[in-house]
Amino acid sequence: MGGYEADALTLVRVCPESIASLTLVCPFNLPAQAFRPLHARLLLVHGDRGPGAASVRRTFATLREAKELIMRDYCCR
Repeated sequence: MGGYEADALTLVRVCPESIASLTLVCPFNLPAQAFRPLHARLLLVHGDRGPGAASVRRTFATLREAKELIMRDYCCR
């Protein structure tokens, strides 16, 4: 995990109460447990293909109230 995912994770861990909503685009290998405090305010945008597609689906399955936007025939790299 690197880039914006690490920044988002830090923000969620430090001050989740100050996050009105969070949108993550192509978020691979996220530690779902860390994002549970804002699962109802979380949107995951990702493709349905590529190396991280299964990872995002597993993460989404554990965050029951999160929203998901799947880009059909799109591969996030």
